[in-house]
Amino acid sequence: MSKSKVPTATNTISNIKNADKENVSSSSLFDQQYSLITVINDAHDEGIWSVIWTKATNRIITGSLDDKLKIWNSDHYTLASTLTGHSLGIVSLTTSQQGLEFASSSLDNQFRIWDLKLAIPSIIHVINAGSAEAWKIAFSPDGKYIASSSHSGNINIWNAVTGTKKTTIITKGTFGMSITYSPNGMLIAMGTENGIVFVYDAVFGTLRCTFKNHKKPVRAVVFSPNSNMLASASDDNTINLYELSGSRQSCVCTLKGHTSWVLCLSFSSDGIHLASGSSDKTIKIWDVEKKITQINNNNNNSNNYNNNNNNNNNNNNNNNNNNNNNNNNNNNNNNTYNPDGLKLVSVAEDGTMIIHKTTTQQTAVESNDNNTAITPSKEINDIRK
Repeated sequence: MSKSKVPTATNTISNIKNADKENVSSSSLFDQQYSLITVINDAHDEGIWSVIWTKATNRIITGSLDDKLKIWNSDHYTLASTLTGHSLGIVSLTTSQQGLEFASSSLDNQFRIWDLKLAIPSIIHVINAGSAEAWKIAFSPDGKYIASSSHSGNINIWNAVTGTKKTTIITKGTFGMSITYSPNGMLIAMGTENGIVFVYDAVFGTLRCTFKNHKKPVRAVVFSPNSNMLASASDDNTINLYELSGSRQSCVCTLKGHTSWVLCLSFSSDGIHLASGSSDKTIKIWDVEKKITQINNNNNNSNNYNNNNNNNNNNNNNNNNNNNNNNNNNNNNNNTYNPDGLKLVSVAEDGTMIIHKTTTQQTAVESNDNNTAITPSKEINDIRK
């Protein structure tokens, strides 16, 4: 690969109710890749901060500042059950790799482990983590442990079977704002308030590498499905991609295009797409695979779909368009792909949840600088009621 040109991620989209007819007709690539399935207004009474899509049980779970957890049927997107118990807002959700358990952390300084094998999930453990000792949480792939980031910057490792603390990894960092396990279970990554990303050996707790490429807090970290790459999202409006598989771990690319804080990241199951959500009210879809494997000389066009229609039907090509953007006022707080990567769910500060259908068709665009990615090729604004 040429050092002077780093191919970029390709597509930028976000959640819509109905796309503008004129723009849709001139952008068949977007229609082929992402289409609206449904919009659920008032999924929660307050902002939704976290969402997960479980594997074996195939459920969507949302956690909100209204103190509630909601379990959604992923076939018809209807509410299956509401779980209570947390006394303050839900900050973070995580699920085991098999999807038979999930955990929730809250502003009440507790995190709870739930059994998903029953129609109505039951409590396995209620863990009093201590003040700000379980901000963001992440299940280990084998389901035996849960890692939590903390206000002190340390990483706490909890035994998910017994509900007790196993160990604490001293990081010498600041407030841990994001945390994740690698899919192979070998690494733990944490993003901090001062913009540093730490990567630790998950077995021995030793520091593997430190990345200081962000200038502001890191709100999301996620590993690629093969565990060879790490992505981080920051309040500096950028996403960094780090190569971990070689002898020298390094930042290989910075994805630029968001105009405000980047709040969440999710890899598709095939590792080709990376979805990023931002307080600029958009979700961007980046083609990670083609960014790092080849250069295509396609034009870098960024199309904005500014349309607002309060009809909740499932057809994003509806011709009854209302070109009014006054309702576009909500952050994309979290998003995640379903286990097979064919759907994407996003949640927002206004309590809305939106489901998209995806495909695997790709194109690529060309970058301008080493370690810099220009804006992807497609973008539509997040339009919510």
